[in-house]
Amino acid sequence: MLGSIVVVLAVLAVIFSGSEAATCPQYDKVSPFIGSGGLAYGYGGINPGANYPYSVMRLGPDTTTTVIDLSYRHFSGYNYMDDKIRGFSHTHLVGAGVDDLGTFGVMPFNAGPLRGGRPEVHGWWATLDKETETASPGYYKVHLNEPNVDAELLAVGTHAAVHRYTYKSYPETSRSSTSAGIIFDVCHAAKLKLGEDQPCKNATIEFDEDQTTFRASVQFAGGLSGTTWYYFYGEVRPSSGRMTMIHWETCVDKKILGACSAKTSASSESGTLFSVGNFVHMTRDLNDFQLEIRVGLSHLSFAQAKLNLEDAIPNKLVSFDALRTRTEDVWCSHLKDVEVTAQENDADLLTILYSSWYRTFIGVTDYTEVGGLYLGVDGAVHNATAERATKYASSRTSLALSSYTSRFFSDFSLWDTFRTLQPWYLLTNEDLAIGLIRSMVDITVQQQAFPRWTLGHHEASCMMGESGVSFLLDAALAGFQDEFDLATVQRILNLQSTQPWPVNARTDVEHYLAEGFVSQETSDVASTLTLTFAYDDYLLGKISELVNDTATATAALQRSTNYRTIWSSEKQFFCPRYSNGDLKCAETGMSPEAWQTYKEGDAYHWAWFVPHDVDGLKALYPSPEAFDANLQAFFVNHVAYHEKFGSPVPNPYFWAGNEHDFLAPFMFNFGPDCTKTQYWARQLTKMHFSAKASGIPGNDDYGSMATWVLFTSLGLFPQAGLNRFLIASPRIQSATISLRKLSSSIPSKLVIQTVNNSDENIFVEKLLVNGREWTSPFIDRSVLTSRPTVTLEFHMSSTQASGLCPK
Repeated sequence: MLGSIVVVLAVLAVIFSGSEAATCPQYDKVSPFIGSGGLAYGYGGINPGANYPYSVMRLGPDTTTTVIDLSYRHFSGYNYMDDKIRGFSHTHLVGAGVDDLGTFGVMPFNAGPLRGGRPEVHGWWATLDKETETASPGYYKVHLNEPNVDAELLAVGTHAAVHRYTYKSYPETSRSSTSAGIIFDVCHAAKLKLGEDQPCKNATIEFDEDQTTFRASVQFAGGLSGTTWYYFYGEVRPSSGRMTMIHWETCVDKKILGACSAKTSASSESGTLFSVGNFVHMTRDLNDFQLEIRVGLSHLSFAQAKLNLEDAIPNKLVSFDALRTRTEDVWCSHLKDVEVTAQENDADLLTILYSSWYRTFIGVTDYTEVGGLYLGVDGAVHNATAERATKYASSRTSLALSSYTSRFFSDFSLWDTFRTLQPWYLLTNEDLAIGLIRSMVDITVQQQAFPRWTLGHHEASCMMGESGVSFLLDAALAGFQDEFDLATVQRILNLQSTQPWPVNARTDVEHYLAEGFVSQETSDVASTLTLTFAYDDYLLGKISELVNDTATATAALQRSTNYRTIWSSEKQFFCPRYSNGDLKCAETGMSPEAWQTYKEGDAYHWAWFVPHDVDGLKALYPSPEAFDANLQAFFVNHVAYHEKFGSPVPNPYFWAGNEHDFLAPFMFNFGPDCTKTQYWARQLTKMHFSAKASGIPGNDDYGSMATWVLFTSLGLFPQAGLNRFLIASPRIQSATISLRKLSSSIPSKLVIQTVNNSDENIFVEKLLVNGREWTSPFIDRSVLTSRPTVTLEFHMSSTQASGLCPK
């Protein structure tokens, strides 16, 4: 049972009318259900509910099952395999592997004879009709078998959404009387919480005199989000006719059956206080009446929540269906920037890629509220528009409110996303990329530490390292250094990396600086930290060069080779080292002790994490051929394991469901035979990704998986922090990608074409770049963005030979 719930029930009646809106081809191919299913480690963590591009408000269903409810199946609140809906809540994680969010639940009910006039807690949970469940960008719909209600959810802005519930009559033989209503569960959470494990610490709700407008707040304590206040302003609106409300009551029992007193407001510090609206008993024929609930969300105040709703819906008379059309138009304006054609026998590819493209728009979150306001990680209210207009007065960017550069973004899952999501943004939308980087700069200044995993205005410090600095480095190398304050980030990052620090500190930093490795005594995952710090030092060194701090650059770049200090030539992987210098390796890379001494992986997974110096890693092997053979075995062995166990079990070799080895398939480009990158890149997209609900091999992690399969299917993969791409084997037939430029309304085009591409012809015989043959497996970002139209023409063959491989 839920222990902490603030509940409000309101009564309603409306008449249905609706229409369908025209959409773009990309919109129609998106399936928000991809990644919403899967078992154990194969669960994608995606909620298929209603999202606006980069929205804080993520209105979606939270589900459970009549069999057993398992935590790792509900990080997003939803699992496609479930058969019951607990409620529709307004905030959700996007593929992160932790329980959090799911604030302010709403659920319709449509009951017959009631015990005491009210349902029990949990009595409103409803079985969903899977055949009626549909979702598209910004919209979700399902029929609830009990209470015989159609539920529709619609995103209308970054901080606003609309519910619509259509109530159906029951057959007369099954009901002697009918009562219908709506439940507001202010203390709802995406994950079903039992006993004392309650994230809702404080909650309030209050209705105006007309009892059709409300204000609710909840202080929510989540694993990533920290302790955060959410403020909701809402309007309960029948589509037609009128709604009769008897009165509101406040209940003190954990069940609604408890004693109640008449009140139109309630508060709770323990989750044991309810507000209940008495039911109006209807006739048996409900005539498909409807109710809309329009909700604004704020992290600042009730007044701001109201402003956010009014900004999203300035005309209160506009209909749900007109709003839906507008939302579809907004999504199409974003999705149309990528156009893909697939091979004839690869029908699901368009759904996979357009759905992945869609998930890039929910991979970060725009927390800017009306007026440019946002709550910073320092707990203060800031005005992003005003502050950036002053700070970047000489910038070439537009500081209009419509420009991403003047918005504050958060939800940075940077250990996961630095490899693929941030490079995707920098390539496809420079305006957005600069807005994200300026937000990271703001966070760095406010908390005096570079962000590691920031959710909203809380630094969760999840995972390790500051690998997200690669985004700033790539942007600076691309010519955007003047668009953000790189010098301030460099100064703070240097302090954060070289001494004990209060936020996002380095473990065992003094020993690491002196000896070149993190000692196993100080951390069970010391070898992983050493590898991470070596990469981070490369990033620190390179940005130090850009701001002319030569001393810091020299020291940091020297430390960037510290990965060598924990290498075992005998085992050919990295091992924990103790403070006395002893190197203690697991018997094999996948031994039980190996899983215990590496972060989220084993020794085989981390054997390839030297993303900044692959040539240096290759040099640790007896020969380039030995490097190639070991990498080949890593993938060959993973196939047999995957065929036996699938995605639910972590693969001890290449683990497609986690991010540490995202670069590994492309590392053959550094060896003697780059055709193996072409082979494995093509095979992995088919082996691990599909158009099913279980169609991604692990947590999407805020667009990390989405952008991995996007890049790989296009035949390119970023090497984060080096501002270049590794060439693979495009699975597509062709693609045209609009690259949105900073301060320009005219995007350039990246056109990718293939000749003789097929399931058999997976090797790149030759590549033409703007009509000229390209003879390297690497290509700089500047080449892809240098002209109004850049064309890559891949000539494919079944022969395992390539003009791209080093001679």
